[in-house]
Amino acid sequence: MIEVTIDSSDIVRALKKYKTLLISTVLVCTAMAVAYSIWGTRYYDSKSIFRTLELENIIIPNVDAEFKNYRYLETDSNNPERINMYSYNLLKTNLFALKTIDKFNLKKYFKINESDSLKAIDHTLERYKKDLISFIYDEDSELVTIHVVSKDARFSYDILNYQYELLNDYYRNEFFKHKDKLISFLEARVLETTAQKEEIDARIKSYDEENMSFELDTKLEVLLKNYFLIYQEKLSNEIDLNIAIASYGADNPIAKDLARKDSLLTNQLADFSLNKSNDPAFLSFQNIPDHVLKHNKLLNEQSLYTNLLSYLRLIHESAKIDRLRFQEVMEIIDYPNIAGLHSKPKPALTIILTFFVSLLLTSTLIYNYDLYRRRDQN
Repeated sequence: MIEVTIDSSDIVRALKKYKTLLISTVLVCTAMAVAYSIWGTRYYDSKSIFRTLELENIIIPNVDAEFKNYRYLETDSNNPERINMYSYNLLKTNLFALKTIDKFNLKKYFKINESDSLKAIDHTLERYKKDLISFIYDEDSELVTIHVVSKDARFSYDILNYQYELLNDYYRNEFFKHKDKLISFLEARVLETTAQKEEIDARIKSYDEENMSFELDTKLEVLLKNYFLIYQEKLSNEIDLNIAIASYGADNPIAKDLARKDSLLTNQLADFSLNKSNDPAFLSFQNIPDHVLKHNKLLNEQSLYTNLLSYLRLIHESAKIDRLRFQEVMEIIDYPNIAGLHSKPKPALTIILTFFVSLLLTSTLIYNYDLYRRRDQN
């Protein structure tokens, strides 16, 4: 076997010998790269990263038809991992995809001319999820990344921002749905409590009118005052009666008058214990417990419903005010930008790489061809 000694001078000599072929090949490849960079289809990648904040007063369902196999939905509703995973799954749903397709007329963008509308939608959905948009969920950082790659920089940017709009609208609707249910519930309780309080007020008014109990405390005070005055007069009369009987005898007119008076006072004291006439205006010791108990019960019920109504009205108004306030749901870590420098293929890089790769490969082929010729001659 004949060995051929190779050094750098051999390489330079071979390249000089076939310089026309080398230069022509490199120029042709570079020209093709320039043409591809100018007339070839460019794609623009718009990217954004976000996370979902704690969703106060927003109910996340435990199971959804499209996400029921995800283990994250088994955790607490305020668990950040579950909330961010839920947002990630929402973005991947056909509901969001179809809204985006309709918003940006993606059937025309993908040039789908299928006559069957259902097949056209299916093909568009497939292209949408495969070629246009992608979502990434990082379990460690709990961040969600949105990628949109299209033939127009502004188009990519608009589609990406529309995903945030869809998410925000979804959570706003969930928030309002919860608040509307709460407000409706509180309105029903306010009306119910108002009706009950009005009923209590009417019962108190009717009871007061029937029993003339508007000034119950005053009537009790007068009752006790009159009772003790009569009782004191009876004690004094009994003393006088006993003295008259002892001095003049029971048949004496003075003693008889005192005896009649004592009998009258005894009957008056008995009337305080028993309301024989059933006069509502007359208060007796017999009906004091029942009267006071019923009256106080009605007043306590009135106070209870008054306080309850005030509380319900307060939280009802608070709920209506709170409905006007919708908290921020998403925190955008990396804001989307119009994909100018992120276009692919990148023209300058494509041309430079093509030039050097073609130069290297052509040089290698020329040198090997020259080496083969030399071996064949020897």
